[in-house]
Amino acid sequence: MKRLFLLRHGKSAWGSIGLPDIERPLKKRGMQASIAMGHYFKAQGYSVDEVLCSPARRTTETFSLFSEPAGITLTPRYDRRLYETGAGQLLERLQEVEEPKSAVLLVGHNPGMEDLASRLPSPGTNDPATREMAFKYPTGALTVIDFACATWPDVGWGSGTLVEFRTPRSLDEKYDD
Repeated sequence: MKRLFLLRHGKSAWGSIGLPDIERPLKKRGMQASIAMGHYFKAQGYSVDEVLCSPARRTTETFSLFSEPAGITLTPRYDRRLYETGAGQLLERLQEVEEPKSAVLLVGHNPGMEDLASRLPSPGTNDPATREMAFKYPTGALTVIDFACATWPDVGWGSGTLVEFRTPRSLDEKYDD
């Protein structure tokens, strides 16, 4: 079995004229939400043995703030292919994860993360988490998907089971996006 955690970066700042997109930092709200989601991750008993992260400032800051309360001490693999990319490229990168890794955290951006999260679980699921995820995939959102397969190359569209979709807002209204 394989387990995938998808974490969208926290709320970022847009205000600095001339600042390249890849250098946008988190806003205070994004920082607080990243920490809260890390606490939630640990409280659920989740763990990972691989972290893949976009090299953008907002994703690296999100992981840094999330990892300590989550109890994750791994050094992430920063991969430029995870920045400004689509679901197909994200899936290709996941399929490259080396064995015997069984639980991977991917920290990235929309629209790729939302598309990946909606296409990996088997179609036809109509539970509240699936409906909420289809409605909006806000900053700081965490998706958990399980796959009944032995290797990462076996992960494909519709091959997973959605375990959970959690947003910062669901933990505390002050993180509403």
